[in-house]
Amino acid sequence: MYRIKKIEKNGGIFIVRVSGEGDDAGFDEKCLVAKEFFLPLGLTEGELTDEDGARSLLSAADLTAAVSKALDVLSYSNVSRRALVEKLRFRHKIGKDTAEAAADYAVGRGYLDEESQAKKIAQSAVRSKMWGRRRIASDLYAKGYSKETAQNAAAQIPEEDYREALGRLISKKVKAAPKDGAEYNRIISSLIRLGHSPSDVREALRENFGEEE
Repeated sequence: MYRIKKIEKNGGIFIVRVSGEGDDAGFDEKCLVAKEFFLPLGLTEGELTDEDGARSLLSAADLTAAVSKALDVLSYSNVSRRALVEKLRFRHKIGKDTAEAAADYAVGRGYLDEESQAKKIAQSAVRSKMWGRRRIASDLYAKGYSKETAQNAAAQIPEEDYREALGRLISKKVKAAPKDGAEYNRIISSLIRLGHSPSDVREALRENFGEEE
C-alpha cells in the first residue's frame, strides 16, 4: 500500500509526497501534478491508496511534465500535432502514450491549432520561398499536417499571390530569354518542382520572353 504523506499547493501545481508501506516500503516519491490532473484523483493527505492509485498519481505527474514541455515547444515553433508528439518522444524522451495525451491536451485547449498554423506557413512560403500550391501542400504534409489540412491551407492562398510569386521567381532565376527549347524545358521543369502548375509556368514565361522556340 501507499500513503499520501503530504500535499502542498503552489499556484496551479500540487506537490504530493507518496511513500510505500508494508511490502512496498522503501518507495518514496515527490510528484508535481497540475491541479486539473490532480483533483480528479480524489486523493487526500494521510490516506492510504493501492497500487492503482499510486500509479495514477505518477501518471498524472508524468502528464504534467509532458504538457509543460509541449507548451514550451509550442511557444517557440509552429509544429503539427504529429511533429509535437515526435519531439516529445524522441527529443525529450517522453513515453508514447504520455506524449499523445499531452498533444491532445494542447489541441483541446487551443494551444495547437493546426488549421491556423498551416495557413500561416503557407502564406510565408508564398512570400519568402515563392513556392506554388503543390509544393506548399507537399511541405505541410511532410511537416505532419494531414493531407486535407495541407491542401486546404494551400488552396486558401489567392491565385494572384501565386502568380506574383511565380513572376518574382522567374525574375530571380531567369536572367535572359532561353537560348533554345532544351533550356526552355529545363527552366519549366525547375519551376514546376517548386510547385507551380505547368500551364501557369508556360504562360508566365511567354509573358516574359515570348513564345517558346
